[in-house]
Amino acid sequence: HVVRQVVDAAQADAAGRLVGAGQRAEVDVAAERTQQPPDGVIGIASAPRDLLMALLRRVSMLRAFHDEAPLELDFVGLKRTAEGLAWVACEVGWQDTVRYSSRQQARLQMGGLVGHVVLDAAAAAPFLQFLRLAPWIGIGKGASMGLGQVAAGTA
Repeated sequence: HVVRQVVDAAQADAAGRLVGAGQRAEVDVAAERTQQPPDGVIGIASAPRDLLMALLRRVSMLRAFHDEAPLELDFVGLKRTAEGLAWVACEVGWQDTVRYSSRQQARLQMGGLVGHVVLDAAAAAPFLQFLRLAPWIGIGKGASMGLGQVAAGTA
């Protein structure tokens, strides 16, 4: 029930705030992936859709597994909205790292996206409630191990 309370609080908070013209949604991301994308292409650097849809999937899965009811959203409509968004600013790069797996008794090469992105908050309004949850739930592969850290806010 905690996930529902957090989502409901975020929705109430988002409904109570008006997004002004020129307001920005800023996101700092340190998301882990096991492999660098081919040809150095970094998904979230090209468009906000990948980051925003990963966040929606994470909230939806948490709600489905830890609550009595699934998250009821228009995922198709939100995806269309996300596809129409563009970064106001995007400074994202790849950072390699290594972690040790006790189960595999080996060091594993890992890496992830690190950087800062900015969205027009008015255009991204349907996603702001979920961006407010991002620091607590993380996104991407490895979020359950403390990876996939995100800091988000509006300015």
